[in-house]
Amino acid sequence: AAPPGLRGLPARGRLQGAVVDEDWTPPPIAGGSWLEIEGLMQEDGSFLGSEVEPIVDEEEVKISGPIAGYDGNARSLTLLGIACRLLPDAKFKSEAGKKLHGVRLADGQWIQAKGSWTDGVLKVRSVKVPDPTTEPKMELKGRVDVAEPTADGYLSLRIAGLDILLDDDTEFDGEWPGWTPPAPVADLIVATASAVDVNAPRELIGVELFDLSLAPDERNDLS
Repeated sequence: AAPPGLRGLPARGRLQGAVVDEDWTPPPIAGGSWLEIEGLMQEDGSFLGSEVEPIVDEEEVKISGPIAGYDGNARSLTLLGIACRLLPDAKFKSEAGKKLHGVRLADGQWIQAKGSWTDGVLKVRSVKVPDPTTEPKMELKGRVDVAEPTADGYLSLRIAGLDILLDDDTEFDGEWPGWTPPAPVADLIVATASAVDVNAPRELIGVELFDLSLAPDERNDLS
């Protein structure tokens, strides 16, 4: 189940038996890669990535999300279901980088924690408190421990103990050596149109009109 404090958040679901886009080819992600992933927690406690970008020369894990299970005495909490422990000398700062003192943490509060992943716990050395006027995002920056295909053709990752799914709705940003992103549909249409001989004779056989606001299986010919 989703960690406390995360239930009820919007998430895009994957229909059982959904057809995978056969042309979907993700970048070459392997164990040891460092990634920045934005997404949403799912009902089963996994994380569905919506945007992914590679990171170079990163050595610390960063997690952004709402606090759950906070224990002030033990200095422990969870973020995106990942166990965290605040180090005695952990620093607090604002989103603008200003040092903060006397910060009181509580369940449901959004923070970004930065530290080292050791023995199944993120040992937090710094905490950034986001500006309350900005829209918070669930993000994870870390080293890929496991990368393997799923039974339905997508890509499953594990970072800092969190299971992450990348699918054909995931956007891959940044530079990925050896990988060329697929062309957008609009580009494919333009490329197809440019290959047509506009001077060739044609015969108009018929025209069909459809309401594109409806699902494909609900569209009827309006002509």
